[in-house]
Amino acid sequence: MRDDGAIFYTTNLPGGGVGGLVTIDTGSNSVLGTTDTPLAVPHNIALTKKGEKLYVTHSGATADQVSIYRASKQQPVPVLLGTVTVGLNPFWLAYVP
Repeated sequence: MRDDGAIFYTTNLPGGGVGGLVTIDTGSNSVLGTTDTPLAVPHNIALTKKGEKLYVTHSGATADQVSIYRASKQQPVPVLLGTVTVGLNPFWLAYVP
């Protein structure tokens, strides 16, 4: 959830990456949009303090990357910036400002 509490993000595990990242407006409890993920089984999400970047792990026997997205108050539905290889089956994320 962003620090202002207006937007919530969750993942769609069985989507195979299609619509893998879901953006929810907490005021209206409605889906604002979905973002495809470059890898299947998006799992955990970490946001920077202002919610401008999201980091998503991808689970699975051969998964070895975290995908990185840009979002803003003006454009809350994330846009893929890229991926980083981190090792096999990344799971938890921690953001330390």
